[in-house]
Amino acid sequence: MIVQRAFTYRGGTHGSLEWTLDDEGIKYIVKWEIKNRLDSWVKEKLKDTLNLTEDKYLNSEGFCSLNETKANKFFEDLTKILDEQYDYWDVNGGR
Repeated sequence: MIVQRAFTYRGGTHGSLEWTLDDEGIKYIVKWEIKNRLDSWVKEKLKDTLNLTEDKYLNSEGFCSLNETKANKFFEDLTKILDEQYDYWDVNGGR
């Protein structure tokens, strides 16, 4: 796998947009691990905002597409949601 983009937040939250080549062609994979009790909120927000269904997940912490534009959009939306949540926690003291 080749990492194209990545993010890291304090407390161990991190993720990446990677690509790999297999028999079907290039696959773009977004992986993430969300820490600091954000995982439930962010996963629900992702499902609502990105209209995700379980069949679009590799597992509970990944998204795969054969389309680079869709994978980049997903990655950008994921980081935007995380930015908003970390900003909220900073302003509201984690409440």
